[in-house]
Amino acid sequence: MRKNSDPNRVSRLGCLGLGIVLIVVLMILKELAVKDSSMLGSGLYFVVSLFFVPIAWMRLKDAGQNPWWSLGIVVPLVNLAVAIWCICAPSKKV
Repeated sequence: MRKNSDPNRVSRLGCLGLGIVLIVVLMILKELAVKDSSMLGSGLYFVVSLFFVPIAWMRLKDAGQNPWWSLGIVVPLVNLAVAIWCICAPSKKV
């Protein structure tokens, strides 16, 4: 951990780890859901994707980028670009 680090920042590895945990949770919830209800699956995707927004917010802040881009997580295809940027962007020097 960095000296005097801000608790509202997430490193690349932390972002990747939290993302993997949330994806596994999403997969488990989707398997437990009723398979005939596509609305339930869509609702689960939306709810779990909302948990990615604060993670992306902290990661973009750590990378020195505009954290408002984290709202792109709920937009299809934009979420891929935001996720790739969060994982690949270097941290800003403190």
